[in-house]
Amino acid sequence: MALSPKSLTHLPTPLAAGVGLVVSGVEAARKLPVRAATLPITAATSAIRLKDVVRHEYDDLATRGADTMARLRGEPTAAEAAQAAEAAVEAVLDPFELSEPVAELVEDAAPGATLNHDELPLADYDHLTLGSLRARIRRLEAPELIQLRDYERAHANRLPVVMAFDNRLKSLAAEAPGAAQATLVDA
Repeated sequence: MALSPKSLTHLPTPLAAGVGLVVSGVEAARKLPVRAATLPITAATSAIRLKDVVRHEYDDLATRGADTMARLRGEPTAAEAAQAAEAAVEAVLDPFELSEPVAELVEDAAPGATLNHDELPLADYDHLTLGSLRARIRRLEAPELIQLRDYERAHANRLPVVMAFDNRLKSLAAEAPGAAQATLVDA
Protein backbone atom coordinates (compact mmCIF):
# COMPACT_ATOMS: atom_id res chain seq x y z
CA MET A 1 0.00 0.00 0.00
CA ALA A 2 1.49 3.32 -1.07
CA LEU A 3 1.13 6.40 1.05
CA SER A 4 -0.12 9.48 -0.70
CA PRO A 5 0.85 12.97 0.49
CA LYS A 6 -2.75 13.46 1.63
CA SER A 7 -2.71 10.36 3.81
CA LEU A 8 0.59 11.47 5.41
CA THR A 9 -1.06 14.51 6.94
CA HIS A 10 -3.37 12.22 8.90
CA LEU A 11 -0.68 10.15 10.61
CA PRO A 12 -1.29 9.42 14.26
CA THR A 13 0.80 11.57 16.58
CA PRO A 14 2.98 8.72 17.92
CA LEU A 15 3.82 7.63 14.38
CA ALA A 16 4.66 11.24 13.36
CA ALA A 17 6.90 11.53 16.42
CA GLY A 18 8.66 8.31 15.42
CA VAL A 19 9.29 9.66 11.92
CA GLY A 20 10.65 12.88 13.44
CA LEU A 21 12.95 10.84 15.66
CA VAL A 22 14.32 8.92 12.67
CA VAL A 23 14.96 12.18 10.77
CA SER A 24 16.73 13.66 13.79
CA GLY A 25 18.86 10.52 14.09
CA VAL A 26 19.87 10.71 10.43
CA GLU A 27 20.82 14.41 10.79
CA ALA A 28 22.87 13.66 13.92
CA ALA A 29 24.64 10.81 12.13
CA ARG A 30 25.59 13.19 9.31
CA LYS A 31 27.12 15.63 11.83
CA LEU A 32 28.98 12.88 13.71
CA PRO A 33 32.33 13.23 11.86
CA VAL A 34 32.43 16.99 12.59
CA ARG A 35 31.47 16.45 16.21
CA ALA A 36 34.07 13.73 16.61
CA ALA A 37 36.73 16.10 15.34
CA THR A 38 35.77 18.85 17.80
CA LEU A 39 35.16 16.51 20.74
CA PRO A 40 38.66 16.89 22.26
CA ILE A 41 38.36 20.68 22.16
CA THR A 42 34.87 20.63 23.65
CA ALA A 43 35.97 18.21 26.38
CA ALA A 44 39.03 20.32 27.23
CA THR A 45 36.96 23.51 27.40
CA SER A 46 34.41 21.82 29.65
CA ALA A 47 37.17 20.50 31.91
CA ILE A 48 38.72 23.95 32.24
CA ARG A 49 35.34 25.50 33.08
CA LEU A 50 34.66 22.79 35.64
CA LYS A 51 38.10 23.33 37.19
CA ASP A 52 37.40 27.08 37.50
CA VAL A 53 34.00 26.47 39.09
CA VAL A 54 35.43 23.95 41.56
CA ARG A 55 38.32 26.29 42.39
CA HIS A 56 35.92 29.20 42.99
CA GLU A 57 33.72 27.07 45.26
CA TYR A 58 36.78 25.82 47.15
CA ASP A 59 38.10 29.35 47.66
CA ASP A 60 34.65 30.48 48.83
CA LEU A 61 34.49 27.67 51.38
CA ALA A 62 38.02 28.42 52.59
CA THR A 63 37.14 32.11 53.03
CA ARG A 64 33.98 31.25 54.96
CA GLY A 65 35.92 28.88 57.20
CA ALA A 66 38.67 31.43 57.86
CA ASP A 67 36.08 34.13 58.63
CA THR A 68 34.27 31.82 61.04
CA MET A 69 37.49 30.92 62.84
CA ALA A 70 38.48 34.61 63.01
CA ARG A 71 35.11 35.50 64.57
CA LEU A 72 35.48 32.71 67.14
CA ARG A 73 38.93 34.05 68.11
CA GLY A 74 37.60 37.62 68.25
CA GLU A 75 39.76 38.75 65.32
CA PRO A 76 38.65 40.73 62.26
CA THR A 77 37.50 38.76 59.21
CA ALA A 78 39.35 38.97 55.90
CA ALA A 79 36.79 41.47 54.58
CA GLU A 80 37.11 43.62 57.70
CA ALA A 81 40.91 43.50 57.48
CA ALA A 82 40.71 44.52 53.81
CA GLN A 83 38.45 47.47 54.71
CA ALA A 84 40.89 48.56 57.42
CA ALA A 85 43.79 48.31 54.96
CA GLU A 86 41.82 50.33 52.39
CA ALA A 87 41.11 53.00 55.00
CA ALA A 88 44.81 53.13 55.89
CA VAL A 89 45.74 53.51 52.22
CA GLU A 90 43.13 56.25 51.80
CA ALA A 91 44.59 58.09 54.78
CA VAL A 92 48.03 57.94 53.18
CA LEU A 93 46.69 59.04 49.80
CA ASP A 94 44.90 62.05 51.29
CA PRO A 95 47.66 63.74 53.30
CA PHE A 96 46.17 67.24 53.04
CA GLU A 97 43.54 67.00 55.73
CA LEU A 98 41.77 70.13 56.84
CA SER A 99 40.28 70.91 60.20
CA GLU A 100 36.53 70.33 60.40
CA PRO A 101 35.38 74.00 60.10
CA VAL A 102 37.78 74.71 57.23
CA ALA A 103 36.75 71.51 55.44
CA GLU A 104 33.08 72.54 55.67
CA LEU A 105 33.89 75.98 54.24
CA VAL A 106 35.81 74.40 51.37
CA GLU A 107 32.99 71.96 50.71
CA ASP A 108 30.49 74.81 50.51
CA ALA A 109 32.78 77.10 48.51
CA ALA A 110 34.23 74.57 46.07
CA PRO A 111 31.84 71.73 45.20
CA GLY A 112 34.19 70.31 42.57
CA ALA A 113 32.48 66.94 42.37
CA THR A 114 29.28 68.57 41.12
CA LEU A 115 30.86 70.95 38.62
CA ASN A 116 30.43 70.50 34.88
CA HIS A 117 33.45 70.30 32.59
CA ASP A 118 32.88 73.89 31.41
CA GLU A 119 32.79 75.26 34.98
CA LEU A 120 36.26 74.01 35.97
CA PRO A 121 39.06 76.52 36.66
CA LEU A 122 41.24 74.97 33.90
CA ALA A 123 39.97 75.01 30.34
CA ASP A 124 39.82 71.60 28.64
CA TYR A 125 40.83 69.93 31.92
CA ASP A 126 39.80 66.40 30.90
CA HIS A 127 42.23 66.42 27.97
CA LEU A 128 45.34 67.69 29.78
CA THR A 129 48.31 65.39 30.25
CA LEU A 130 49.75 64.94 33.72
CA GLY A 131 52.82 67.03 32.85
CA SER A 132 50.73 69.86 31.43
CA LEU A 133 48.42 69.70 34.43
CA ARG A 134 51.32 69.93 36.89
CA ALA A 135 52.58 73.06 35.14
CA ARG A 136 49.16 74.71 35.13
CA ILE A 137 48.15 74.00 38.73
CA ARG A 138 51.06 76.08 40.01
CA ARG A 139 49.05 79.19 39.14
CA LEU A 140 45.91 78.08 41.00
CA GLU A 141 44.77 78.96 44.49
CA ALA A 142 43.72 76.38 47.10
CA PRO A 143 39.93 76.52 46.43
CA GLU A 144 40.49 75.95 42.70
CA LEU A 145 42.85 73.06 43.43
CA ILE A 146 40.27 71.50 45.72
CA GLN A 147 37.56 71.92 43.08
CA LEU A 148 39.71 70.12 40.53
CA ARG A 149 40.71 67.42 43.00
CA ASP A 150 37.08 66.77 43.90
CA TYR A 151 36.11 66.74 40.22
CA GLU A 152 38.91 64.26 39.48
CA ARG A 153 37.89 61.97 42.34
CA ALA A 154 34.25 62.01 41.21
CA HIS A 155 35.05 61.33 37.55
CA ALA A 156 38.30 59.67 36.39
CA ASN A 157 39.89 59.27 39.85
CA ARG A 158 43.42 58.94 38.45
CA LEU A 159 45.78 58.42 41.36
CA PRO A 160 48.75 60.41 39.93
CA VAL A 161 46.46 63.38 39.21
CA VAL A 162 44.87 63.33 42.67
CA MET A 163 48.33 63.08 44.23
CA ALA A 164 49.52 66.06 42.14
CA PHE A 165 46.66 68.14 43.57
CA ASP A 166 47.37 66.94 47.11
CA ASN A 167 51.08 67.67 46.77
CA ARG A 168 50.38 71.17 45.44
CA LEU A 169 47.97 71.82 48.32
CA LYS A 170 50.60 70.62 50.78
CA SER A 171 53.21 72.91 49.26
CA LEU A 172 50.81 75.87 49.47
CA ALA A 173 50.20 75.09 53.14
CA ALA A 174 53.94 74.76 53.78
CA GLU A 175 54.76 78.06 52.02
CA ALA A 176 52.40 80.08 54.15
CA PRO A 177 50.31 78.00 56.59
CA GLY A 178 48.15 80.93 57.62
CA ALA A 179 47.77 82.20 54.07
CA ALA A 180 46.61 78.84 52.70
CA GLN A 181 43.93 78.53 55.38
CA ALA A 182 42.98 82.20 54.99
CA THR A 183 42.54 81.62 51.25
CA LEU A 184 40.28 78.68 52.01
CA VAL A 185 38.27 80.69 54.52
CA ASP A 186 37.90 83.65 52.14
CA ALA A 187 36.67 81.41 49.30
